[in-house]
Amino acid sequence: MEFVVTKLNYTAYELDRLYNINSGGCCYFAYRIAYWLEKYGIEYYFVIQNDNPIINDIGKHYCLQVLPSKLYLNKSPLYTHIKSIKRTSNQILDYYKKSSWSEKYDALNNVFVDNLIDNIFEFKINK
Repeated sequence: MEFVVTKLNYTAYELDRLYNINSGGCCYFAYRIAYWLEKYGIEYYFVIQNDNPIINDIGKHYCLQVLPSKLYLNKSPLYTHIKSIKRTSNQILDYYKKSSWSEKYDALNNVFVDNLIDNIFEFKINK
């Protein structure tokens, strides 16, 4: 799993560099990974990060923590407050759709996110 986490974290870095995924798309990125983790029976937490105490499950950055390894996917070093909660991929997607996000990230890039993440999981599973 460490190889997959490393590859996904590198993908998050590149998506942020190219498309500003961490300025409006980090929740979608977390959703797509959660979808695959559920598909293969891997437990995870949905992680909320903020620079202030987290109230009502609202933060500035969203990522995942893979259990039991405690490896993080797309965790930001910018925020000191963290809250881990159980959410299904569908709940994460609903949250993404109902919330307003930074306008830097263009949601049209979600198709690229889907393709990149799908290829990582399909490649790892088929090898």
